Amino acid sequence: MYGFVLAIHLLTAATTGVVLLYSLYALVFKKANSYQVCALLLGFVASLEVVTGVALSELSPTLTEAALSLHLFEYLGACLFVEVLLFTRIKRLVAPVLSS
Repeated sequence: MYGFVLAIHLLTAATTGVVLLYSLYALVFKKANSYQVCALLLGFVASLEVVTGVALSELSPTLTEAALSLHLFEYLGACLFVEVLLFTRIKRLVAPVLSS
């Protein structure tokens, strides 16, 4: 069971990395049509990563709650940073439309 959850966790981590990198790419090159999809995907894979991380901590005899908390803090901090960038860019695009 541990190996299965670890495989899902690693796959989800790789997917999250790809989504994070593409989100930053979309922000740098102003690919506005990708912002909303990136934000939704990032939230989805971040939640999967948290669920599998907690499952791993329950199954692992060596991973402590402190280590899990630190990993979640680092991971969710990176995701939150990119989510905030996406949100502010989306808001900046929508605000002129709403004010007119």
